[in-house]
Amino acid sequence: MAGLTSGYVQHKLKRPFLSIILGYVPECVFTIAIFIFVVPFTTGMPADIALIIALGIVAKAWIEILFMAFVMETVFLSRGIVSMLHTIFPQWDYTPLTEF
Repeated sequence: MAGLTSGYVQHKLKRPFLSIILGYVPECVFTIAIFIFVVPFTTGMPADIALIIALGIVAKAWIEILFMAFVMETVFLSRGIVSMLHTIFPQWDYTPLTEF
């Protein structure tokens, strides 16, 4: 889910940082919805506890997503890495970013 959304946003915006951040939003909503609506009914866990667990999972995930977004933006700013990717996969369009 996050990969599909990130790919679509990346194709439109051409910014890895924004595409990774925006790409996680549907998965975040899905995770919270599962923990609110499905987990209490399937496990008998109180909804409040399920929500606390979901918020912990989502908070950790957002930290990881921010780190990955920063790394990917940095990688795509590197002309050396982009030219290496172009020699390995010439059919893909790796246009180096010029600014942060």
